[in-house]
Amino acid sequence: MKVVRMVRVNVGFAACLAAAIVALSGCGDGAGRTAKVSGKVTFDGKPLDQGTITFRSPNKGAPLQSGDIKEGKYECSSPVGKVTVGIEAFQPTPAGEQTGMGKRNYIPEKYNVKSELTADVSESGPNEFNFDLRSK
Repeated sequence: MKVVRMVRVNVGFAACLAAAIVALSGCGDGAGRTAKVSGKVTFDGKPLDQGTITFRSPNKGAPLQSGDIKEGKYECSSPVGKVTVGIEAFQPTPAGEQTGMGKRNYIPEKYNVKSELTADVSESGPNEFNFDLRSK
């Protein structure tokens, strides 16, 4: 009985130690830290009425942060460091077009799925990033 209990304690300790190592391995490169970001988003020169903006860290396993765009403005959190920015906005699907969702993202892929947008987010700020998107 004592041997079984000792093995369970050692396995539990090893699991906790492994989790701590994984959690601490990203320290020092901005992993897990966030900062407030804000700015404006225009589409073809006009404020984007509504949409979603997403900030993705290049660090594997780092959570992404997102926020709503309303009347061309957004304010949310972002991972600290150089991040990829994605922007989406949806409108009802035109008659005859089938997407399965009843709406489609009208923002070009180069601003979301294949985003070319980046931002360098500082822990101390200011972090104001404006994005001027074009349909063509």
